Amino acid sequence: MKIYAIAIRVLLGVSVVAGCALFAVGQSFAQEVTVDAFQYRYEETRDEGGFMMHDFSDPPFVSVGLRDWRAPETVGDFGLMYTTEVGGGKTDYRGRNAGVQTKTYYRARGEVYLAYRMTEIVTPFAGLGYRFIHDDSGGSHTENGGTAYDRQNHLFYIPMGLQFDPTEKLSFKLQANFVLRGLQYSYLTDTDPSYENAINKQDKGYGFDITGVYKFTPSWSTYGFYRF
Repeated sequence: MKIYAIAIRVLLGVSVVAGCALFAVGQSFAQEVTVDAFQYRYEETRDEGGFMMHDFSDPPFVSVGLRDWRAPETVGDFGLMYTTEVGGGKTDYRGRNAGVQTKTYYRARGEVYLAYRMTEIVTPFAGLGYRFIHDDSGGSHTENGGTAYDRQNHLFYIPMGLQFDPTEKLSFKLQANFVLRGLQYSYLTDTDPSYENAINKQDKGYGFDITGVYKFTPSWSTYGFYRF
């Protein structure tokens, strides 16, 4: 079975710099509080082709998070950057045999990067990431009487890329994500206690993120995010 997932983050993100700081190894880290809306889509097809199922966010998912994407201030220095977020929403599920159903999804993501200020504009980075998705539909029913089950996905990956800061107000972050290990839990006992829960493993795969950030003021900015 061929499985692929696409999460599209659209412009609607709004961030505000929080008036707080963290001390780590004698250095203060500023935090941005982020709020965004994004479109989520997940699909499954057979290896030989043909539709199996899809989930499509309706309305768009919403998430909140904290992040620090400040590059090291001095050329030649190293520093840490990070991203965290939690969110979710409702999806419109359509299955080849199961019919139509509305589901609830929960999502969380965390990434930390070691960054190196190569020039005043370019900062390469690499790190470690984790993504969690929970499909909370166990025991609910589709329109044709089918019974759904909970699913969870745990994904560990290596994020790496480049951040460009052409001006004080404008920046771009180009990121590739390489899968280390993925675990997909299907709680089939939700449909029938006599069934066994299934665990599928993933050890390869990749994706890409593109983010643009524009600062209106030192405290307010907007950003657009696209993942494929």
